[in-house]
Amino acid sequence: MIRRNQNSRLLQRIWLAGYLVTMAAILYGMISLRNKQLDQNNTATTQADWQQWRNEAARQSTGKGPVQRRVPKTINPPIMVLFSDHFSVIVIFSLLFGSAFYFMLYFFVHGTLTRKSNIWRHPEK
Repeated sequence: MIRRNQNSRLLQRIWLAGYLVTMAAILYGMISLRNKQLDQNNTATTQADWQQWRNEAARQSTGKGPVQRRVPKTINPPIMVLFSDHFSVIVIFSLLFGSAFYFMLYFFVHGTLTRKSNIWRHPEK
């Protein structure tokens, strides 16, 4: 009984370490992605393209295009706004979804490996 309890604690520590590594990997990946996107999209070309799109949307907002558009309020491209203003929300939900998937995996694997077989077998005649 004591041996099984020690094995159970070791497995729980391994799962916990795996969880922490997974969450650290998600956090590192999100920060790396943010830095990459901010560096790539903080150029004069990107800003010029966005300004051209805003001008075209302003022209189409008067009804002179195939659709009537609203002029975007922000002067920055959407990817810049997403990763600069809303990055904390992205990280929080990434960690929440990552946690949910990790605990589902834990639940399935733990349940599969530790279940007792209660299969009723028909006696031989």
